[in-house]
This record gives sequence, structure tokens and C-alpha cells, in this order.
Amino acid sequence: MKYNCKTPKELLKKIKNEEIKMVDLRFTDMPGSTHHISIPTKYLKEDLFKDGVGFDGSSVRGFQSIENSDMAMLPDVTTAYIDPFFSEKTIAFYCDVVDPITYKSYSRDPRYIAKKAEKYPKLVAINAAIKSEGLKLIFLLWLCPLVPYNLLNYTMGITPISILDYNINW
Repeated sequence: MKYNCKTPKELLKKIKNEEIKMVDLRFTDMPGSTHHISIPTKYLKEDLFKDGVGFDGSSVRGFQSIENSDMAMLPDVTTAYIDPFFSEKTIAFYCDVVDPITYKSYSRDPRYIAKKAEKYPKLVAINAAIKSEGLKLIFLLWLCPLVPYNLLNYTMGITPISILDYNINW
């Protein structure tokens, strides 16, 4: 069950009303493995959404060296959902990984990278092209070394999509 809460205060009220016992805070490393910390709900306060929970970044593949290993994860209220696979009623959050002193987003956090990529319209256009014209686009890229794909696209009439809209160099 996904919650549609916008603020921590609203979410904390729902957690109390539904008698949720545990909180699972999750983040993903660069290779795609999910890491998590579970805490009892009595430790989930409104300031946890601002201050986060600290963890050792050197124990996560591809994150930090031992000298700079302090990191924090900030729960994202909009990602809250009930995880049905725990024995106790548990609410799970996906977290943003940040520096615990400056609270700047960590450059190797996949959530940060995805948020950053959404700001670039050309990357969004490539994603839209792959969603709508996936096989045709892959076929054109496969033929690209043989014939320039713009020429192939327009003269041979293989696909009606315009590759110029999806070219990163333009």
C-alpha cells in the first residue's frame, strides 16, 4: 500500500493511526544493490526527515573511502509504502544519500543521478524515443556504422521518427 503524503507530519499521523511498528530506510548503490536500515517507529520523528540517519559509506560498494566514510540518508516522504514481506507491519522509504555536514546530494547516489538526468530535455527525449519507437531506434543504431542513420532514416523510409530530436550532439 502506497501512501500519498506530502509532509512528514501528515505521514507520521497515518503511521500512528495504522499502528505500524517498524520503519525500513532504503537506498541503492551504483551496481544496483539495495541497502537498508530498520528502526522502530518510536524513533521516527519529524526531524529525521531533515537530519537523516547516518551510515558508513565505506561499507557500500563504490561509495566512499574509509577516510571520508560518514554519510547520511534522508527519507523521501513521497516514496512511503507498506512492505508486505516483513513479519511486523513495516513502512518503507527510499532515501537520498547526502553528505552529513553540508547535506549536499552525493554524486554517486543513483536517485540523485536520475533526478539530475530529468533536468536535461535531450535525455528525456531519448527516453521517450526508446519507449515509443524502441525497436526501430535500436535497428537504426545497429545500422549506423554502415550508413549514416539520418540518411537511412529519411531516404529509405525505415521509420517515421526524426532521429535529430534524439541526437545528444544537437
